[in-house]
Amino acid sequence: MRISLLTTLFLSALLSFFINPSSAEAKKKIYNAKVYSTDGKLYRGTLKSANEKGIYLAGRRDTTTQFINANQIKTVKIKAKNAGSTGFFVGAGLGLAAGATGAYLVHENGADKGTNIAATVGGVWLTFITGAIGAKITGHYKEKIYLSGRNEDYQQNLGVIKKYTLEEINK
Repeated sequence: MRISLLTTLFLSALLSFFINPSSAEAKKKIYNAKVYSTDGKLYRGTLKSANEKGIYLAGRRDTTTQFINANQIKTVKIKAKNAGSTGFFVGAGLGLAAGATGAYLVHENGADKGTNIAATVGGVWLTFITGAIGAKITGHYKEKIYLSGRNEDYQQNLGVIKKYTLEEINK
């Protein structure tokens, strides 16, 4: 009885968090980029801006800006900044609900302590596994652009890259 009450309480709290009216406002997403250069270097950071000459990345921990010339770019991978963590929490919430429900269904009033502990541990594992699956599903890259150092390919894909930059989002 207690576990079903706790499950109901948790689910209602989770739903109220996601249905919160303040979260209905449009949030401006920030996109991170991984830029692989033709000489084998990897550049990471927030996609600040892009122009005909190349891409500007803001540092993740500091305020420095890196410039990568268009002729040096092999591949650009773009994804939302918190995509993986959001997916983990949604997946973990769903796994927690499923695990608690499963533990409640398996739980027997007269069962020994080992059976009840096994059901609880199974529910906890289900929580983490579904969290990891949610992170994997939502944490994928939104755009993968293969340029191979060719300026023509960069110019052709510049519009796609620009729509994820901070300059475009803040307009």
